[in-house]
Amino acid sequence: LAEHCARLMISICGARQVQMDMEMLDALSSPLEEVLADSLLSGDADELSGESILSTETLADLLSVLVTCKVQPRQELMELL
Repeated sequence: LAEHCARLMISICGARQVQMDMEMLDALSSPLEEVLADSLLSGDADELSGESILSTETLADLLSVLVTCKVQPRQELMELL
């Protein structure tokens, strides 16, 4: 589910036709924040084995699109990533 939320966020934030603002970014990041927080609380990510909730490629794409959309994401999202 985290991968799907992240991919949706990447697709919309990366679209050239979309003018990104803080309100839209918050709306897109909220489901991802909830899934990441729930996964961390339930222990789905195994830190010892190196498994993570998001694939390395998705994480890189997400961070890249956050930089290119030129809107500062909330600190909570950045801490979860």
